[in-house]
Amino acid sequence: MKYRVEIVKDEIEDGYVLSISKLKERITKAETVEEGMVLIEDAKREWIKASIEEGFKVPVSINICLFVLFNLYSKGVEIS
Repeated sequence: MKYRVEIVKDEIEDGYVLSISKLKERITKAETVEEGMVLIEDAKREWIKASIEEGFKVPVSINICLFVLFNLYSKGVEIS
């Protein structure tokens, strides 16, 4: 599932702030871009998982994958 990740250099505290605007409240901070990409991918997975559990509407760009994820999750397959 591809989403645009915005990366902003944090000049005050050093490091980087990464966010995915299509996924509400998906923001993370890291010392390096590489570390931030790992963290933002994890945040994205957790957001999708929580959305499935709570029945929230998710952005259109992941509706195809949502069906697959929901079926896996409902069968007890851990999504990580």
